[in-house]
Amino acid sequence: MKKIIVGIILAAALASGFAAKKRIKDHITETKLGSFDEFEIGSGTLKTKKMASSDLSAQDFIVKFNPRKNTASLHYKKLGLKERLIFDVDGRNTLIEAYKAYLADYEAKNLNRKKTKFEPQYGQARMKIDWGAFSYNMTAHPKADFGYIFFGKSPYFAIRVHSIKSEETKDGIAPEYSGAILYFTRAELKDLAEALSEETISKGMQDLVVNYAGDDYLEDNDKTADGEEDYIEK
Repeated sequence: MKKIIVGIILAAALASGFAAKKRIKDHITETKLGSFDEFEIGSGTLKTKKMASSDLSAQDFIVKFNPRKNTASLHYKKLGLKERLIFDVDGRNTLIEAYKAYLADYEAKNLNRKKTKFEPQYGQARMKIDWGAFSYNMTAHPKADFGYIFFGKSPYFAIRVHSIKSEETKDGIAPEYSGAILYFTRAELKDLAEALSEETISKGMQDLVVNYAGDDYLEDNDKTADGEEDYIEK
């Protein structure tokens, strides 16, 4: 009888352990915050692998926020293609926590120099990726890992986006996204993390609301009737 009870307790503990493990959703979550158009919230530089080379190539990036979906998108080019990696709230929070953990490991000298391959130790999130040669005509929802990798003596924080088939088809065929690893120095990662922070997004939204209200006020006062004198403060 005792063995049965112990077995039940162990089974329950294992079940709760599996339930507690973070599950990665199938798609990012989009929620409407307002009807404003997408606006820029940050910019910086990241690095990608050069074609047919083990060297890294610097690429400019910009970050935009879409109030209609509550998503932030990282825009960059990789091997001649346009790509934008889209973060929902969960993705942004995971990236910022990964940034903090990476900085702590860096300062504590905990990064392993022997790791010449990507080390995915700072979490995982579901992302959305749009890509194409001239426009974003392909889309998918891959997983992305957050970790680090060494090049020579230098560590880089990295985002590894998994390969995945497009949700769009061409002639009945779904092209495959080949995957990517995006590399960041600490300074470059700081630019990205600050752009994705709720503080930056909230300030951007507040500025939009203020500017929108201001534009409406000026527009209303521009509409004066013919022959009406301008209002002059005494």
